[in-house]
Amino acid sequence: MYGVGKRMRKSSDRDTRLQGALDAVDDAAFGVSPGVSPKDKFDVDRADGKIRAIELKALNQRFQQLDEHYSRAVAEIKASLRG
Repeated sequence: MYGVGKRMRKSSDRDTRLQGALDAVDDAAFGVSPGVSPKDKFDVDRADGKIRAIELKALNQRFQQLDEHYSRAVAEIKASLRG
């Protein structure tokens, strides 16, 4: 037990309030409504993961294109400095 003002509260009350606050933050952060089942939360996370995977593949392809471009540019610059 811990004191708040003049009355005492049980630590389990505090834990319940903290858990409720954490759940509310989690729901707000991940766009899931309160009372949603764990399965539904998992489905949302999996859908987000698929979207991120697609975005990462696109970024990787863009990175490879830029890498090839810069490699060609460096090779041309080196060739022009030698000649």
